Amino acid sequence: MNEFLDNEQVRNKYIAVEKKQPINSVLNHFDQFIDQSSFKIWQVSPHRKELLQELTNMLMSNEPTELKHEFLEQIDQREQLSSIVFSDTIAVPHPAMPMSRVPKIAIGIIPNGVRWSDEHPNIQLVFLLSPSYRSNKGLTETTQAIVKFTENTEEQGRLVSSRNFSEFRHNFLLMMKGGKYI
Repeated sequence: MNEFLDNEQVRNKYIAVEKKQPINSVLNHFDQFIDQSSFKIWQVSPHRKELLQELTNMLMSNEPTELKHEFLEQIDQREQLSSIVFSDTIAVPHPAMPMSRVPKIAIGIIPNGVRWSDEHPNIQLVFLLSPSYRSNKGLTETTQAIVKFTENTEEQGRLVSSRNFSEFRHNFLLMMKGGKYI
């Protein structure tokens, strides 16, 4: 069983790593995992299933349809193990088992929110993770940066209000630098 992300474990690791590791290492990984082609802002709130399918298609654009279906099934399996919702506005879905050659992240911003579940009716930021079955160097640090945002609603609001990928990237990196311009 892959425990790639467990809320309490990630928070504890984040605190430990934050004390040991310079923030620049996290910044260096952003462009490694995230780019314009795996980023979308929904002006009209999609259904959860539609959102996950579209983010999966972004990550796996060159993969066969069967693999995309398996990826979505793995996300469902992972969510049955424990919640992938990290705050009232942030969800971090990922498969139960790594399925990618290289780690990737797709990002969805839903300003009006998406109904993730009865308990979480207003998710506005979705970070779809696709860990690698080879190496996830840097992915842990990036997910720890995401966890940092779950604890600060002002920073979440800044990310949700991003008007495009460039602005999102700037806001994400600015927050990781502690408010200093890059």
